[in-house]
Amino acid sequence: MTKEVVQTKPSFLEGGLPCASLSAECQRDNNARIRPPQNRLHIWWARRPPTICRAAILAGLMPVDLNIPEKFLPAEITEPTTDEIEDLPPKYHRFKPFFYSLVNDIEPTKLNPAHISFLRTLGIKGDPHRAYLRLAAAEGADDGKNIILGSAWGYRHDPAFKITPSQALINFLLDNIRDSIGLADNENITVLDFMAGGGVIPLEAVRYGCKVFANDLNPVASTTLKATLEYPSKYDRLFSSKIEEYAKNAHKKVIQRLSSYFPLGTPDHWWPQLKGEAEKVFAAKAISNREPAYGYDPIMNTFLCLGFRKIVRDI
Repeated sequence: MTKEVVQTKPSFLEGGLPCASLSAECQRDNNARIRPPQNRLHIWWARRPPTICRAAILAGLMPVDLNIPEKFLPAEITEPTTDEIEDLPPKYHRFKPFFYSLVNDIEPTKLNPAHISFLRTLGIKGDPHRAYLRLAAAEGADDGKNIILGSAWGYRHDPAFKITPSQALINFLLDNIRDSIGLADNENITVLDFMAGGGVIPLEAVRYGCKVFANDLNPVASTTLKATLEYPSKYDRLFSSKIEEYAKNAHKKVIQRLSSYFPLGTPDHWWPQLKGEAEKVFAAKAISNREPAYGYDPIMNTFLCLGFRKIVRDI
C-alpha cells in the first residue's frame, strides 16, 4: 500500500528569521511593569515570551515566499530624528550631543522587505533592535548615571503582545497557509501543544485563527489553560460579566461568614482618626475635596490574627 506524498513549499522558518529584532522585542515581554496579562493570571515558572511564540508559530506555517500586501499590515512607527532634539525638556539640553549620537551613530537595522513585513505581521511596528541599542547607550551615559529615554527615544511602538492582528490579516495568512500545505478551503489549521504549561503558545495560535489542542500533566497548568484559552474562546466577552458576577457573590458571602471575626468599620468610625493625616499626604492645591468613598465596602483592613487555623476550621 502506497501513501500519497504532498510536497509543500519551504516555510518562512526555513528561510531564516530576523533574530536580533525578535530578541530585542522579547526583552519587553518580561518587563515587570508591562508583563502580558496572562502572566498575571497565575504564577508559572516557565513563562515564554509571547512575541517569540507568535513568531515560531507563524514562521513554521507561512511559506517562505509569502508576500503580504501593505493594506493588511499595521502602520509603521517612525524612529527619532534630529528635528526632535530641539523639543527635548530643558533638563536634557546639556545632553544634546548624546541625543545626536543616538540618531546619527545608531543606524536602522538592516532587514530585507520580507523580514520587515514578517515583523509587522507579528505586531512589531517599529525597529526594536535599534531601540534596544539606544537604551543600551543610555546606560551610564551621564557620568555613570543612566539617561532616561522614555517612550520618545526608547521603544516607540507598543509591545507586540498588545497588538491583536486584524481579521483581514488573519484571513489572508490562513488562506495562504492552507494553499501552501495542501489543505482544502476553510479547513482548520491545527496547532498541538501537549505540554502547554502557562499556555502562551496555544494562546498566540488562537489569536491568529488556528484550531488548538493544548494540555499539560500538571493540574494547575491544565486549570490555567481553561481560564486563559478555553473559556474566553468559548464565551467571548460575555464571560467577563459572569466572572464579575461570581466575584461579587463570593465577596458578599465571605463578608457574611467572616464579619464576626473581621469587622468592617464604616467611614464614620475611622475617618475622624485619619482625616488629618489624609490632608497632609494629599496636600496638593488641585485637590478640592478629601473624603472617604461612601457607599463602598471597605476592602483593606489590617488585623493581628491569632488562632487563625481554628477560625478557618470553624467556618
